[in-house]
Amino acid sequence: MSLLKHKFVIYNSADYKNGTNDSDGYYTICLHDLKDVEGIDVIGGPVQKPSLLLKCIIKTFRFFKISSKCLSRFVRRNKKDAEDLCVLLFRIFNATHLTWLRLQYPQATFVLFLRDLYETKQPHVNHYRKENLIDYWGSFDLGEKEKYGLDFYYPEIESKIDLTSFSVTPTCDVFFAGKAKDRYQQLLKIYDYLDSHGVKCHFIIMDVDEKEKEEREGIEYTTELIPYKEMLIHSIRCNCLLDINQNGAVGNTSRFLEAIMYNKKLLTNNLAAKESEFYQPAYMFVFHDITEVNPEFILQDTQVDYHYHNEFSPVGLIKTIDNLIK
Repeated sequence: MSLLKHKFVIYNSADYKNGTNDSDGYYTICLHDLKDVEGIDVIGGPVQKPSLLLKCIIKTFRFFKISSKCLSRFVRRNKKDAEDLCVLLFRIFNATHLTWLRLQYPQATFVLFLRDLYETKQPHVNHYRKENLIDYWGSFDLGEKEKYGLDFYYPEIESKIDLTSFSVTPTCDVFFAGKAKDRYQQLLKIYDYLDSHGVKCHFIIMDVDEKEKEEREGIEYTTELIPYKEMLIHSIRCNCLLDINQNGAVGNTSRFLEAIMYNKKLLTNNLAAKESEFYQPAYMFVFHDITEVNPEFILQDTQVDYHYHNEFSPVGLIKTIDNLIK
């Protein structure tokens, strides 16, 4: 018997490719804890086990034309329970189809939990609000929740998966992975400072303009997303993770969560980290400028243990939303 008051349908289109779910994808791993929870369906695509023919069709036609039918199939199955149904989205969904869903199931509750900055999703969110497509808005960033008057805040979510079969022998001292966004010059400065002090760095930076790239031995440039499981393996094979927030953001990033879950030191410019229940100066160094960092913090052999007990699990987010819905 489910302990939840509502039945949840969670749409995970980000990892749905060519007719199948990418088991190593970011969202799939983050939501792993929900896999066998009664009353929760994590939906990847129109069907969970498509035939070879359907795979070919999906590959042939543009994905969004097919995905627009996906959620309605699963919502339709639960139509008799529509009053107690919550449709949870983590990213911008097709507005036209979302409008249709709302008309078909006016008693269902629609929730959007933003895992990126609200301001980066405009004008999409403006359209959602104008058309009243979402009943409850949430964010991983407390500052944005307060700035835009959203309904709830919840720290970033992620499921801890079993990586014990992989070697944890360090291949570098500091690891960073992420899109350049507005952080590229800052990342270069950090790399150069650490490298000049004998700290071995491995940075994977995505989406840097070809004309702006500056080569460094330990910097790897890419335009394609790396499977998240592969990213996690890099994370457990370093001594310290680097967490650099976008300008104006105070929410936790994936590197922050990984450091806690897999017991790694953390370098971060997120001043809000000091307010975390996991903050320990012996394991975390919060800086304004990278020159404040003593390289010995990274290089010193330290037994790290944050005493993590699934505090970032998405199960907590579901319970929060379940209690929020009136």
